[in-house]
Amino acid sequence: MKLYSMDSKNCIGARMVSVLVLCMAAFASLASALRSDGPLRLDRRQAPNQMSITYPTAQTGSFNMTTFTIPIPLGDAYSLASPYNLILNHGLPGSVIPTGTFPLQIVVGYFYDIRQRVVLGLLPLQVQQLSVVEVYLPFIDVLGTGKPFRRSVSTYMDQLIPALVGGLSQLHNTQLAYFDPPHAAYKAAGGSTLSFQAGQGLVNSIDGPGLVSPVVQTVFERTTSSPISAAAFRAMLDQPYYTTAGSGCNTATLYYNYSNANPSFVRGEVQTYAPITSTNTDYQDAVGYTAATQWVSPSNLAACSSFA
Repeated sequence: MKLYSMDSKNCIGARMVSVLVLCMAAFASLASALRSDGPLRLDRRQAPNQMSITYPTAQTGSFNMTTFTIPIPLGDAYSLASPYNLILNHGLPGSVIPTGTFPLQIVVGYFYDIRQRVVLGLLPLQVQQLSVVEVYLPFIDVLGTGKPFRRSVSTYMDQLIPALVGGLSQLHNTQLAYFDPPHAAYKAAGGSTLSFQAGQGLVNSIDGPGLVSPVVQTVFERTTSSPISAAAFRAMLDQPYYTTAGSGCNTATLYYNYSNANPSFVRGEVQTYAPITSTNTDYQDAVGYTAATQWVSPSNLAACSSFA
């Protein structure tokens, strides 16, 4: 048995304290780095959820979104809308939606502080942040009255639990995806240009290649004018939506009347990949609209006729 003197014990104890202090310092440094670059850091246009107190039973959140309206072949649109008819006199300019095509709505962005008091009759939900791509086909005559609805074609999210809840409670065709930037509505891409992209697969976050199939990517900048008016963009976003014919409908209301909303037209390049569009397509002069909105959506589907 080896015996230690009191001085030896004190020396060992001092070394242990030093090691502990160094470990704590390293952990504090790591935590500080995570706090400065992590998902809790808000984009400069990202606001807190200001709607939950008014709509406690609905799904609410802050949604910094950018939407683009792109043309797809008319035959593809008929297939997506079936069994309903398309509203062909949608009023969008031919410079954006030429003859023989129909509008498809791509919405990309970043949710912050999503809340719902009860989900599926069980527990309250709060999601701190969520990156999404939402694909809609607007101007569908669901009721046969000419009132426009839109079909939720597909939704991509960066988290599993919101994807599962969305698929169960709202019947979205929801899939997991990776996003760049991971926790923001977009990122700087040089000068006044911004970018956003999403893909599916295996991402190598350290170095070397990954196995990722792109879903959608865009490079764009703000503009002062657009062939599609702000009112027309907002009206398309306000159309009631459904996912599967006969399963019910819902709405997603966006509010732009907050000081940080900063709405603007955008223009740039949008690249879509199958299955979002039937073929991989490069839209080099796409027009869109961006705003840091407040988002409210009822927690349950309703009969589509209730939105007449």
